[in-house]
Amino acid sequence: MFDVKRRAWSGEILEALELDENLLPNVLSSEQVDDLVLASVAAELGIERVPVVAGAGDQGTGALGNSLVNTGEAFITVGTGGQVLTSLEEPLIDSAGRLQTLCHVFPQRWLLMGATLAAGLSLRWFRDTFVQERENAYEKMNALAEQVSPGAEGLFFMPYIVGERAPHFDAEVRGAFIGAQLSHSMGHFVRAVLEGVAYSLNDCMNLLEDQGVKIHKVGLVGGGSQSRLWAQIFASVFNRDIHITTMHDAPLLGAARLAYLGTELNGSFADLTIPGASSVVRPVETAVPVYQENYEKYRRLYGYLRPHYHSS
Repeated sequence: MFDVKRRAWSGEILEALELDENLLPNVLSSEQVDDLVLASVAAELGIERVPVVAGAGDQGTGALGNSLVNTGEAFITVGTGGQVLTSLEEPLIDSAGRLQTLCHVFPQRWLLMGATLAAGLSLRWFRDTFVQERENAYEKMNALAEQVSPGAEGLFFMPYIVGERAPHFDAEVRGAFIGAQLSHSMGHFVRAVLEGVAYSLNDCMNLLEDQGVKIHKVGLVGGGSQSRLWAQIFASVFNRDIHITTMHDAPLLGAARLAYLGTELNGSFADLTIPGASSVVRPVETAVPVYQENYEKYRRLYGYLRPHYHSS
C-alpha cells in the first residue's frame, strides 16, 4: 500500500482495496521525531518527554552507517542473509520483481537491493551440523578451505536451505551439495559453501547491472567480511576489487546517527557522510576464469533442482 516513489501511501491502491487512509499511521521520514511515549508510561518513569526518532530498517540504517550515498557504489552484506545494495538518485523498479526498491534514509534517494536468504546462515548451519569441535570453529573451517583450490574440485553448494530470493523468489526449492566424490574432504565442503553464497550474491550484482546500474566500487560488510578467505572468493567471483570496511556494526551506527539528526537542532545528513577506513582485496588472477566457468554451471543447476521441488 506504500508508494515508494512518492514516499506516501498509495491513494490508488487504497481506493482499489476500499480502505480509509485514516486507518494507517502517519508516514515519517527516518530522522523525524514523534513523541510516541504514552503519558501514563512517562509518568510512571518520572520523565516529561522522550523524543522518539522514526528510524529505519536494517538496510537503511546500515547504508547510513556505511555512508552509502553516492551513485555507483554498492555494498555486499553477509550476515544471516546476504544483500547487494546500491544507492540511487531516482527510484528504479524491476518490472520482474526480482529486486526491491526501498526509500533511503537520505532525502530524495532510494536503495536498490537484491538478496539471498541464507548467506552466513549457510555457513552456520554447516558448522552446527557437521563440526563437532565448536571452539574457534570458523577459523578452523577457513583454514581447511584455504587448502582447497578455487572451484572446490567440482563440488557445488546451492545455498537454498530455506528457499531463495533473488533471482528466483522460490520458497519451495532447497539446498544441495552437487558433485561430491571420494577425494573430497571437509575443506572442500566448507569452500563449496563459501563459493555457493558468493555465486548467489553475484546473481544479485548482475541483476542490478541488468537494470542499467553501473557499479564502480564494491564494499563488503557484515560478519562475513571478517573472513579474509571469503573476501578473496567474493573478489574473484565478482572479478572486482572488494573494499572491506572496519565498521562491523554499521546498522547500530546508522540508528545512532538518525537519533542525532532527530534531536540535534543543527544536525544535517551532510555531517554524516564520512566513510570508514577500508582495506582492498583484489581478485586472484588464476581463480577468475575458474569461477567464471563454475558460475555458469551454478546458474544451470537451479534449473535441475526446481522440477524436483515443484513436481506436485
